[in-house]
Amino acid sequence: MKLYENILKQFIDVPKDIYELTNSYITEVEDFKKLFDINNLVIGYVSELVKHPDADTLSVTKVNVGDEVKQIVCGAPNVAKGQYVIVALEGAVLPGDFKIKKSKIRGVESFGMICSLSELGIEKDLIPEKYSSGIYYFDTEKKVGSNPLSELMLDGFILELSLTPNRNDLLSHYGYTRDLAAVLNEKIELKEYKINEITKKNELSVKIESKNTNSYYARYFSDVKIQESPLWLKVYLKEMGVNPVNNIVDITNYILYTYGIPMHAFDANKFNSKTIVVKDNDKKQTVKTLDGSDIEITSGEILITNGKDIMALGGIMGLDNSKISENTSEIILEVASFSRETTRETSKKTNLTSDSQLRFERGIDEAIMLQALNHATYLFETLASAKTHQGISSEVLKQNENPFIKIDLNKINEMIGTNIEDKMIYDILDRLNFEVNKKTLEVKAPSYRSDILIFADVLEEVLRIYGLDNVKMESLITTSSKGLTDSQKMVRKLRHYLSDFGLNEVITYSLLKEENVNKYNTIGDVVKVIKPISNDRRVIRQSLINGLVDAMHYNQNRMNNNVNLFEIGNVYAKDLEQRKLAILLTGDVRENPWKKTSTKIDFYYLSGILANIMTLTNVLYELEESNNPMFHPHQQANIIVDKKVIGIIGKLHPKHEATDTFVLELDLGLLINNNKFKYKMISKYPNVERDIAIIVEKDLKANNIIKVIEQTLRKNLVKVELFDIYDGKGIKEGFKSLAFNIVFNDDSKTLEKEEVDKLMKKVTNRLMFEFNAEIRE
Repeated sequence: MKLYENILKQFIDVPKDIYELTNSYITEVEDFKKLFDINNLVIGYVSELVKHPDADTLSVTKVNVGDEVKQIVCGAPNVAKGQYVIVALEGAVLPGDFKIKKSKIRGVESFGMICSLSELGIEKDLIPEKYSSGIYYFDTEKKVGSNPLSELMLDGFILELSLTPNRNDLLSHYGYTRDLAAVLNEKIELKEYKINEITKKNELSVKIESKNTNSYYARYFSDVKIQESPLWLKVYLKEMGVNPVNNIVDITNYILYTYGIPMHAFDANKFNSKTIVVKDNDKKQTVKTLDGSDIEITSGEILITNGKDIMALGGIMGLDNSKISENTSEIILEVASFSRETTRETSKKTNLTSDSQLRFERGIDEAIMLQALNHATYLFETLASAKTHQGISSEVLKQNENPFIKIDLNKINEMIGTNIEDKMIYDILDRLNFEVNKKTLEVKAPSYRSDILIFADVLEEVLRIYGLDNVKMESLITTSSKGLTDSQKMVRKLRHYLSDFGLNEVITYSLLKEENVNKYNTIGDVVKVIKPISNDRRVIRQSLINGLVDAMHYNQNRMNNNVNLFEIGNVYAKDLEQRKLAILLTGDVRENPWKKTSTKIDFYYLSGILANIMTLTNVLYELEESNNPMFHPHQQANIIVDKKVIGIIGKLHPKHEATDTFVLELDLGLLINNNKFKYKMISKYPNVERDIAIIVEKDLKANNIIKVIEQTLRKNLVKVELFDIYDGKGIKEGFKSLAFNIVFNDDSKTLEKEEVDKLMKKVTNRLMFEFNAEIRE
C-alpha cells in the first residue's frame, strides 16, 4: 500500500519521523521517497519577453523569481508576458540527470529554465492538452518565489507499506492515520463535507435479496460533466498503479485509496431503471466486464441488477453495459458491503482481481461508508459540476460486529515480561479506539479491526503501541524447563567450532602430582585429596594445560607428532571452581601428501583461532605482555577482557618442551559472562556488495548515517562500514565526503541486480531526505 503525504495531511499533522514511527509501531516500510525529488524550483513571473536576436523560435524573457529578476532564454511556443511559470534555477537537477546551469544560447546568456510538465518527470499522457507542447503556466496569480510543486499538490513523500494479510485497516490513508494517531496519542476528527442537494429527489429504490450482502447505499446525480481529472489526481493515481480514466472514475478510485471503501459509478441512463436489486446468482451465464472480457458465472455470485439485467458483479467489478463514458450526464453512485467469503470465492472462480475486490475480501469498515459517500459526492460537485439529488437510497440488513474479548491485565504483563500499569493498558486501548468494560474486563475492537478476535490479539496490540523496544529481551528457557542455558549453548558452540576446525577434544585427569599443580597457572590455595590412589593423583588441577601436555607426550611417544587438542573442563582451588578452555597445537596442519605441502604451527596460527573464538562469542579483547616462566619469554601474552586477565596464549618454553608447542587457556566463566552475542544461521546465498559515497555537512556524524542505513535496509543488510572520509579538492567548504561499503543478503534467495538497485535507491532517497545528502558519482 502506497501512502501520499498530501492525502495523509487531510487527517493528521504528519510527523517528521514518520518513517521511524511506522517501522517501530505500525508495520515495515517497503519504500520511502519524494513524489518529485527536485530542488531549486520556484514560481516565476514573466515580466518581459522579446524575440531572440539570432533565433526565430526562441524568446528572451525576464523572469521575477522572488529575490531577483533573471534572464532566461525559452523555446516554448506558448510562453508569454504576464505568465506565472515554473522556473528551474541554477543547480537544479531535473529527471534524466539534466543539470541546470548558466549557459549561452545563440550568444544570449540564460540563467535557468522555464519548465514544461514533462521536464519535471510527469508522463505525457497525464499532461493536460493545453500544456502538451509547451511550458506549464498557472491560470491564476501565484506567490513569486514559492514552491510550484506545492501549488500543483505534487510535493511531499510517498510511503510504501509492507502489509500482512490481517492488517486490512492499513489499506487506506485514513486507516493508516488512525493507527498513527494511536501511536502519537492523538484523535482524528473526520471532516464534514457540505453537500448542495437540489430540490429534485433521489427516486432510486434499493432492494437486497442477497444473503451475502449487508448493506447498500446509492446517490443520484444529474448534469454531470465528464472531463479530465486535475493533474494532481492523475499523477497520484498513476503512482498508485492505476491509469486515470475520467473525473468520475478517478474520484471513486481516489476514495478507495483514501478510505479503503470501494465504490462504483453507473451511467444512470444505461442502468435503465430506478430500482436497484441485489441478489445471488442461481444459474450459469456470461457477462462482459468493464475491461471487455467475457466472464462465465455459475452460481452464488452477488449480482447488482436493475431488476432484470446484471449491471455489476458485487464486490468484484462493474460491467460494460453501464460504464461511464464521455456522453454520460446522469450517474448512480453506489457504496455497499458484501460478504468476504463470497467475494473471495467469486474472485477465484472468475479469476478477476482488483483493488476493490481485495478490500472486500479482507473486510471494509462499514462505519465510514457514508463518510466516504459524502466525500465522493462533494468531489462530484466540485470536479464534475454534478447536481446532487436529495437523499440517499439504501437498505441495511445487518452489520458486522466484533466480539467482546475477556482480558486478564496481570496476564498481559506476565506474557510480555513487563510491568505496565493498568492505567496505561486502558490508555493504549482507548487510543486504539477499543470499547472497554472495566467491570467485566471485556474489550471490543473497533469496526475496522476485524482481525482482533482473541485475547492474544489484544495483547499484541497493547505491546505494539507500548513499544517492542521497551520490552527487555529475556530467554524464556531455564534449567527447570529442560532447555540449554546460555552458558551451555556457548560451550556447545565452541565445541563445534574447534572440532570443525580439526582439533580433537580430550578429557584429561583432574588429579595431578603435587609439584605440577601450579606449573602453568595458579588460581588459589591448592586442594589435596585426603586419601589419593597414588602420589601422581594427589591434588586437583588449577590448569587444563597439564593434561593437554601429557596427552601430547603420549601421542609423540607413538610417532604421532602433529597433535591438535582442546579440552573444556573445570579447575579448582579452595572455595573456588572455574570452567576453562585450553588448546594445544604442535607440528604441522593441513598436510597434503600429494602436493607435499603443509602449514607450520606458530604463534600467529593459534592467535587466529583465539580471534575466531572471540568473534564467535562477540567479545572484544586485547593482548598484553606476560612473564609466565613456563612460556617462551618473547612469545606469550595475557588475554585481557574489560581490563581483566581471562587467560594466556603463547609458546611453551623450549627448555621444557623439545618441540614447538603452542597453548592457550581461557576462563570460560569470564568469557561467557561478557558475551552479548546474537546470531543467525549463515545464509547459503551469496552476499552482494555496493559502495556509496555521499556529501554531507561536516558536523554530521557518520554513526547517524549508518543508523539510518541500518533502519532503511533492515532484513537485507549484512553490514555497513565507513571506509573513506574526504574533504579536499572538489568538496565545498563546510562539507565532507563519506564512503560506505554496504553488504546485502537475502536468506531466502539470491538477490538480483534489480533488487539490489532498488535497495540502493531506497537508501539514497532516504539519505537525501534525512540529511540533504548529495550522492557522489
